Amino acid sequence: MFLLILIILIVNIAISILCLLMKKYRLSLSLFTIFLFIFLYTFTSIPFYIGLKKTPNIKLSETILDVNDYDKIDIREEGVIEILSDKNLELFNPGYEYMLFFVATDKPNFTYQDIHCREKNKCANIIIMTGDVYFEKQIGKLYSYRVMFNIKGTLSEIKEPVYCKVFFVQMFAPVHETNEICIPVERLLLSIRKTKIESNISCDKTSKEHNDN
Repeated sequence: MFLLILIILIVNIAISILCLLMKKYRLSLSLFTIFLFIFLYTFTSIPFYIGLKKTPNIKLSETILDVNDYDKIDIREEGVIEILSDKNLELFNPGYEYMLFFVATDKPNFTYQDIHCREKNKCANIIIMTGDVYFEKQIGKLYSYRVMFNIKGTLSEIKEPVYCKVFFVQMFAPVHETNEICIPVERLLLSIRKTKIESNISCDKTSKEHNDN
């Protein structure tokens, strides 16, 4: 699909230039307008900003999964959580195959650039970053996904909730992201079958304090 659109754009611009050379200005302008619309709709985030397209909305499932239930998967991960999405993550933008990355950091409202930046004081501290996001089943209008992960660093040292998103990454296309969800550290500890730690900081309280700042 991506290659087909690219070929259409190349042919379109070639015909537009030919029409321009033949002094068929209206036809050339019409073709260029079509080229511009397809390009902006396909290769930019403008359709998402104006509401023509919407990224999936995710939330944490109340189900606590056991990583041992997924021994059939040939992946050596130490934890698993379930997330629910209002759209099929692989097909939210039909015709495109994205790499799905589940990322958790200690910084709210983080972006894809924040997890790849070089300035330590501006970067988000990555707690989880995994491409192991698997479709599980459809539950009514929701889509269930299991996320297999390893913890980067020592989870017991984190006293606040972690903030999570799913990023959609594809070559020659904008990086899209879902909404941000908040997961208490205790929940992750349950997910990796370790002892719970005491924490009086809730997701709601942390988010409120951040917004006030």
